[in-house]
Amino acid sequence: LPDAFTDLLVRQGDSVPTLQPKKWKVWWLTLLGLFFTQLWAGAVLPYYFEAWGLDTAHARLRGLVAVLISTFLSSYVLTPLLLFLFSPWVRRKEKEKDTKQPWKTLNDGIESIWIKVILTVALYGGCLITWLVRDS
Repeated sequence: LPDAFTDLLVRQGDSVPTLQPKKWKVWWLTLLGLFFTQLWAGAVLPYYFEAWGLDTAHARLRGLVAVLISTFLSSYVLTPLLLFLFSPWVRRKEKEKDTKQPWKTLNDGIESIWIKVILTVALYGGCLITWLVRDS
């Protein structure tokens, strides 16, 4: 499978499909899952932080616990639930082939390795510049 998010949206026990789910559908379900994860974490975690005695702990420790719980909830609870609910919509039909742009890129992702490299360098270069400027 081409990426982690598409890998998460293959039903458990099924073989790898011949056509991967469309990238924009994977994006929507991932966004929806992250939204509900953050909604739940913002509403419930403060209560548990107080119950566990972490409400006065260092912010990084609380952040670590929140990230661990949110990652587990997103990957093992919400993504399978959303896939269960939207599986027929996510599955790509055999005769569904889009060859015109921008639909081809929205469905299959960016194919050129050089564009991927440029986007990756731009992302991490921007993060590095921000980090350097912030610390100076």
